[in-house]
Amino acid sequence: MRRAFLRRILQTLSKQEILKSLKGKNGGFILNIKPDKLRIIDIVNVFHKEAGIIDCLLDKDICLYPKKCLLMREIKRIECQLNDKLRQLTIAKLLESIGKRVGKNGNDFRRVGIKKCG
Repeated sequence: MRRAFLRRILQTLSKQEILKSLKGKNGGFILNIKPDKLRIIDIVNVFHKEAGIIDCLLDKDICLYPKKCLLMREIKRIECQLNDKLRQLTIAKLLESIGKRVGKNGNDFRRVGIKKCG
């Protein structure tokens, strides 16, 4: 990931007061919200209003019954489930799920290794 892109993401999260920017030689970013209070949906909502999977697969001029589409109904049901899960999942739960403990002050955690699926 390019540094400039990552910097913009961090600055956006800082403006939304999810992260706190530290100035100086040992500066950087730390969580501004305790990990057990910071939900994944809060982070998603900074960049997107809801975690949507997909819009209609067909051109609206082709589909005769967009409101009765069985596929879109199922996709919307899955999207609702995804958003419910993201509301329940916190940064603390995410870190605990990979065996990382959160520091005493609630925002002190180090590099986290992420494994790819499969």
